[in-house]
Amino acid sequence: MKSHKAEKRKQNAAWSAKQEKEDEKQRRKDRKTLRKKWLKAQNATSADKSTGKRDRAELDDDDGDDDDDWTDLAREEKMAKRVRKGDVSQKEFDAEFVDLMDEHL
Repeated sequence: MKSHKAEKRKQNAAWSAKQEKEDEKQRRKDRKTLRKKWLKAQNATSADKSTGKRDRAELDDDDGDDDDDWTDLAREEKMAKRVRKGDVSQKEFDAEFVDLMDEHL
């Protein structure tokens, strides 16, 4: 009984709307494959120019202070939250981070 109803519903479905959806799906799929081919070709040409790896000189130029900066920022944010809560006074906050302000200026 259910299969008979399902068959009827399928036969009575709007054919043109269904076909349009399938066509649109196929167009998106085709565009996606074309985009992938294009990106692959672009990566291949850029890979020919360079290996994509950083050389030793570039690595030495990087000071590595990023981790320290993030740690300092996290510590500062934590302390600022304590100031907002009232656990720490503004004077204590300023005393703690006066050296950081001088470094960045």
